[in-house]
Amino acid sequence: MPRISDVHRDSYTDSILSLSEGLIILFVASSVLVLGALCKYLGKLCRKLWKKPRWKRKSKKRHSKRAEQRKGSAPVKRSGSFRSGEGVVMSPQFTIPSSRSCMIQQPYPDLSQGRTGKTTADKRLSLVSFYLKEKEIGKLNPQLYQNYERTVRIGMDKELGQLNLILKYKGKTRNLSVTLVNGKDFPPRDFSGTIDTCVTVCVLPHRERRKRTAIHRRSMNPQYNENFVFNIQLGEDTHAHSLLLITYFYDSFSHAHVLGQCYVPLIYCDFSSETIVWCYLDHPYGSYTTLVGALQSLVTSECGDLLLSLCYVSKSQTLTVAIMKGMNLAEGRLSSVEKLYTKATLLHDNQKIGKRKTSLQEIGDIYTVFNEALLFRIPGEKLISCTLKISVNHYNVMGKSSSLGEVTFSAESTGLEDAHWSSVTTKRDKPVTMWHTLRGFKFMETSREEREPLSPN
Repeated sequence: MPRISDVHRDSYTDSILSLSEGLIILFVASSVLVLGALCKYLGKLCRKLWKKPRWKRKSKKRHSKRAEQRKGSAPVKRSGSFRSGEGVVMSPQFTIPSSRSCMIQQPYPDLSQGRTGKTTADKRLSLVSFYLKEKEIGKLNPQLYQNYERTVRIGMDKELGQLNLILKYKGKTRNLSVTLVNGKDFPPRDFSGTIDTCVTVCVLPHRERRKRTAIHRRSMNPQYNENFVFNIQLGEDTHAHSLLLITYFYDSFSHAHVLGQCYVPLIYCDFSSETIVWCYLDHPYGSYTTLVGALQSLVTSECGDLLLSLCYVSKSQTLTVAIMKGMNLAEGRLSSVEKLYTKATLLHDNQKIGKRKTSLQEIGDIYTVFNEALLFRIPGEKLISCTLKISVNHYNVMGKSSSLGEVTFSAESTGLEDAHWSSVTTKRDKPVTMWHTLRGFKFMETSREEREPLSPN
C-alpha cells in the first residue's frame, strides 16, 4: 500500500512543474511583445516631437536659389502703417476689381516648350550648329538643286548632223512617248546651200509601225517639235527594244533619199524620268544610187530579227547565250516544210573556242520560238577581246545548210551590237536582252515603198 501512494505523489508533482514552466514561458513571450509595441509607439512619438514636418524639409540648393532671387528682387512698396515694437511699418492696401476687364490676363502656357524652355525650332537650330558653321547657315548648295534629267549621246560621226529627242515611258499604259525636238548641222543638199528633210521613227523590230514628221524645207537646223506614241505589247521587255530614226532629204525632183540613220537602244534610258538623247547620224548600210552600194545592199540586207539574252557569270566563268525567238524569218523561205536552227560560234584571236547549235524549229508566220541557252567557258580577261557570231541557218537534208543571216558581237562592233556587248562586259552577272537585226544575202528587189518615207499622219 505505501508504495502505491508514493508513485501517485511523484506523478502529481511532475504535472505541477510542467504547468508552471508553460505559464512562465507564455508570460515572458507576452511581455516581450508588449514591450516591443510600446517601444515602437514611443519612437514614433519622439520623431513627431523632435523632427520637422515633411513640408519643411527642403534641400540646400533650393534654399540658396531662393535666397539669390530674394537678393536680386526689388523691394515691395506698401501703403499705410501700423506700430510694433521695432518701429513704424507700412501696412499693405488691397483693392478688389469691379469687373473682370480690369484683371490682368496671364498668357496661356506654350505647350511646345520643353523642360529647357526652348521650342522645337530652337532645338533644331542648336543641333544644326554642331554640323555647320554660322557662316554656312543660310547658304544654298547648288548640288542639291541639280536637274536629274538624264542625257545620252550616241555616235561620233559629225558629218551628217545630229537629232535631238526626248523619251518618256508610262508603265501603267505601256506607252513610249518619243518627242523629236530638232535637227542640227545637216549638210546642204541643194544648189542654194539648204536641205529639205523629214524623219521617220519606229520601234524595232516592228518596222511596219513607223511614223513620219512633216517636211521642213530649206533648213539645216529644222525644228520638228512633234510627238509620237508607241505602245509596247504586254509581256515584252521595254529595254529590249530600240528606236530606229531615218532622216530623208528631197532633191529638186522631189525624190526622197536617205541622208542618214541612227539607232537608240532603250537600255540607255531611265524610265523613272525623261531621257534626253542626242544621236549623230550614220551612213546607211547600202545605197541604191551606185553599183557598189547596190551590191553592198544585197550582202547586208535585213533578213529578220532575233531576240537574244547575253550574260557572263563571273563565278563559273561562263558566257550564257540565250536564243529566245526570231521574227519575220519566213520571208526568205523556199518551202513551207522548211526548218531553222541557230548556231553560235565564239572566237578569240581568230581561233575558234567553241561552237553550239540549237534544235530544229519550224518556221512560224511571224515568230519562230527557240528558247534555248548555249554555254561557253571563257576566262573573264579574254571576254573583251572575244568575238561572238550568231547565225540562223536553213536545214537541208541533202548538202550543206545555208545561212539566213547573222549578227556579230565584238569590241569593234557598231550600233546595237556594240551597245549590247559593252553592257555585257561591264555589267557582269546580269542578263541583258535586246532585239537584233539579222543581215545576210537577200537576192530580192526592194520595193520603192520601203525605200521612201510614208506620208505623214
